[in-house]
Amino acid sequence: MEGEVIMMKKMVQILIIAMFMVSFTGAAFSAEKQNAITGTIIVIEIETGKVSVLDENNKTHSLITAGSDINLGTFSQGDKVIVECDDGGVIKSISKVTKHE
Repeated sequence: MEGEVIMMKKMVQILIIAMFMVSFTGAAFSAEKQNAITGTIIVIEIETGKVSVLDENNKTHSLITAGSDINLGTFSQGDKVIVECDDGGVIKSISKVTKHE
């Protein structure tokens, strides 16, 4: 009887540790979630790092470079682009859409 109680306590401890590991792994993956937006630049403010993109569903996305080393100087209003950003609207990458894409 006493051996069964000790074994149950150890199993509970192992389950608790496993649940913590799974929850931390899920949080790490969700924090790195990125979104891809394909659309047209409608506003670009190179000095402030702000870009507004109108996507293919006519939804406007207000995005920022947030101090990253992305050079917006090669883009202009009207450019068709693919932007990868996080859930906070911080641009991770931006590239022009070429005709063959």
